[in-house]
Amino acid sequence: MTQFTIALPDVAQAYIDGQLANGNYATADDVITALILAENKRQAKQTLHAMIREGLSSGDPIEVTPEWWEHQREQL
Repeated sequence: MTQFTIALPDVAQAYIDGQLANGNYATADDVITALILAENKRQAKQTLHAMIREGLSSGDPIEVTPEWWEHQREQL
C-alpha cells in the first residue's frame, strides 16, 4: 500500500469528519478510498454512455439473431 500526505481544504476535512462521526466509515482512508472508487465508477458509466450514444448514431440498426451470433463466433 502506498502512503502519502495530502492537504485538504476545510470543507473536505469537514466532510470526512462528518462521515466518521456518523459511523459511515472507520477511518479517513476509508472515506477517501470510497470517494475514489465512486468517481472511478462514475467515469466508467460516463464512458459506457458515450459508447452507447456512439453506437446508436453509427448507422442503421440490424437484427441480432442466433444466426448472427453464430456467424460472429465463426469469424473469431
